[in-house]
Amino acid sequence: MLSTTQETAENSAVNFESASLVEVTVDETDFRVDSGKQGTAFSISSRPTGTWDWTFQGEGRWDGSTLRSRALERRILTELSTALSGALSALE
Repeated sequence: MLSTTQETAENSAVNFESASLVEVTVDETDFRVDSGKQGTAFSISSRPTGTWDWTFQGEGRWDGSTLRSRALERRILTELSTALSGALSALE
């Protein structure tokens, strides 16, 4: 399900103390999407539900309706895409 090239919160460029763009729970795992490095991609992280430490899973690309990433399964990306689309629509 998750990539084997994971980074812990200490090694990641993601600031887990700030608010994420979206958070979604799928199968007892929390996922969050944050703005990525230099604003060119989104950073996707996860943690087991009920824990504190996030693990960076990989970068995602947004094409305006779908979040794409090789690091995560399609069904997880579908859930994140729906949440991200709703969050972006709320900003308009």
